[in-house]
Amino acid sequence: MKRATSAGTRVETKSERLELRVTPSAKRVIQQAAPVSGLSAADLAYEGARRVLTEHEHMELTEADRRVFLRAVLSPAEAIWATHHRSEAPRRRSRMTDAAVPSADQDRTPLRAP
Repeated sequence: MKRATSAGTRVETKSERLELRVTPSAKRVIQQAAPVSGLSAADLAYEGARRVLTEHEHMELTEADRRVFLRAVLSPAEAIWATHHRSEAPRRRSRMTDAAVPSADQDRTPLRAP
């Protein structure tokens, strides 16, 4: 049997074999899902694995994570300082400036170079 690849131009022949041990309930789910999806059990497993890899390659950030990421990219020295001093006292003096710097848990604006 042949399968078109995602590029749609090349066709692969099914020549490899993969044996799986599954629980009886997993087997029932696969057998029920195959006709519903219009795919064979093998194609259903392939599509599921491909979807897992696609999701792994793409990262979605929460708004808070996005802010932390952008702050680290736009102000790497501050991000390094905050990460390094995260477990220390809530407020410290910055070596970059003479201003008091909030702890990593508090929201703050990027530091300016002296």
